[in-house]
Amino acid sequence: MVTFIDITERKRAERELRKLSTVVEQSPSVIVITDRAGNIEYTNPKFLEVTGYTAEEVCGKNPRVLQSGETTIDEYKRLWNTILSGQEWRGQFHNRKKNGDLYWEEAVIAPIKNENGKITNFVAIKEDITRRKSSEEKLKQALDDLARANLDLKKANDARSLFLAMMSHEIRTPLNAIIGMTAFKEIGRAHV
Repeated sequence: MVTFIDITERKRAERELRKLSTVVEQSPSVIVITDRAGNIEYTNPKFLEVTGYTAEEVCGKNPRVLQSGETTIDEYKRLWNTILSGQEWRGQFHNRKKNGDLYWEEAVIAPIKNENGKITNFVAIKEDITRRKSSEEKLKQALDDLARANLDLKKANDARSLFLAMMSHEIRTPLNAIIGMTAFKEIGRAHV
């Protein structure tokens, strides 16, 4: 007796799993998976490229190895309260690479739930936004400089207007006297 088992569905699932795994490995985004306590279980190659850490250096550790010290404890508490409640958290971090350089990340952190709806892990998908933040800062500085220049220009224009008004008054006063004297002489000649 020969028994055949149809493994078509299993093969399809394996192909889908390989495809998803490739997407994560080749993603242009940093992907980090932690356990429920926040200890790193997986990082994709982009994480390693951005941070300078190797997988061996961070696996089993908390992502706090990246902290620059600029994010407040209250912000981290809000993050943890959000993801432990089953919701996703979105925000930005100013983190530190292995070599000490600072960089900006925009992150989405979401819980991963099992078939019973229990949170088992967390996934963080992050983008290095250092260039964008630098451009935003330069633009903000340029706008501030432009506003200051505009204020200086307004002050200069106001000073010019005041100067012209004063000069007009200063010139008009002697001219009025001259015109008055000329008119007086004309009247005097007309009566002679």
